[in-house]
Amino acid sequence: ATLDPEHEETRTLIQQRLKEAGPTIISAEGLVSWQPHRFEEAADLNLALWGEDATIVLTLRDPVDFMTSLYADTFRGGTYRPPQDFFLDRKRFDRVRPFCSPWIEDFFSVDDFDLERLVALYQARFRNVVALPYDTLFEMHGLARLFGLDEPQRQALETSIASQPRFNQRASLRAMKAHSAYAKLPRQYGKNAALADGQSWRIALMGGPPARQRKPVLDQAKLLRHAIKLIDKLAPSAPFQLPDDVYFNPELTRKNRAFLDRLIDQERDA
Repeated sequence: ATLDPEHEETRTLIQQRLKEAGPTIISAEGLVSWQPHRFEEAADLNLALWGEDATIVLTLRDPVDFMTSLYADTFRGGTYRPPQDFFLDRKRFDRVRPFCSPWIEDFFSVDDFDLERLVALYQARFRNVVALPYDTLFEMHGLARLFGLDEPQRQALETSIASQPRFNQRASLRAMKAHSAYAKLPRQYGKNAALADGQSWRIALMGGPPARQRKPVLDQAKLLRHAIKLIDKLAPSAPFQLPDDVYFNPELTRKNRAFLDRLIDQERDA
């Protein structure tokens, strides 16, 4: 996501490496952008980088599940903002947009989170676009068609994937409560430890002076993550859910889910 297609050397390097490597899979969530208001900007970037003959594979997830996961990851990463102030309608988002960093999920424009539009943006730019619903992804039918695998190969791949450990597990309610408590802990100089850590690199990205903070002997945030992981393993906690009063745009959520249902039906009927 940090590649700049305006630089000729970038495009030349990519084309050279791809030519040397042959058929190549390039997978990164950031290429599409986590931010819906940047979907079109990211599509233009990908067109400039890879060219219209690249095959684009979009993995689409239930909108509320995605929003829940994104918020949990962002919160645990140091952006300690209530979800009611993170998920915004377009009117509120436009007011804070000038203060958003291009690379950080400070706010989320719910009204721009249109999955059908996302697919259409890529279909208008690339010759081959494949939209795979997350619910059927690990059945491997879509990827088997994409890579020309026969049924025994598909089944072997499905079995292998199912047996692999899951490292990026959904945040537990206990984990989110612990991070919320950690955000309120005092630090030397009277600063909030987690919030100070989370904001220091934002300031640097926006051209501000580097933060001069004495690093603690122990990485408190790292210790907290390990402790929560161990406790959740010994005594599993309920998964974290976004509160009911978060702005979801019910009409757009229904539209997104209907679109996903159609994709799931197509996938299982193919």
